[in-house]
Amino acid sequence: MVCGEICRRSGWTGEPGGRGIAAGDFPRLLGVSDPEEGAGRAVFDVVEELMEQSRRDLDAGLQFSLLLPGEDEAIEERTESLADWARGFALALLRDEELALGEIGGDSAEVVRDFLKISEAQPTEAWEEDEKALMEIEEYMRVGVQLVYEEMQPQQRPDETGLSVH
Repeated sequence: MVCGEICRRSGWTGEPGGRGIAAGDFPRLLGVSDPEEGAGRAVFDVVEELMEQSRRDLDAGLQFSLLLPGEDEAIEERTESLADWARGFALALLRDEELALGEIGGDSAEVVRDFLKISEAQPTEAWEEDEKALMEIEEYMRVGVQLVYEEMQPQQRPDETGLSVH
């Protein structure tokens, strides 16, 4: 959800409200009654850091990676986590009438459609083939998120020549 929110926003301030879900909104989404105290504050701090780090990674380009279980975890858990990640990204990006799939232009719409399909992924009996496919899907998703971010946040990308225009 965090990366979907980052992609849909024109700018993230860390404050609740605005165009997307801010870090301060996550405790409420998780059912914490007072987001300013105890567990709510801890959730806010973790989500705020995750949002800031994710934005920095997306701004840096290919540094971005998905937050998923490691290769030492069972393929079933990794497949389920990848499907959940894809679902969360798509739901955050398209969660209300502000932004509909038909309004997303370029290759981003195809990426989001693919994420919706990936969100239904289930492990199969062919373990070795699933391992390779899972790695390929994870890489596709990583690059896909970067593409969606760059298409929806073009002002965040530095000039490709490295020269400033004044």
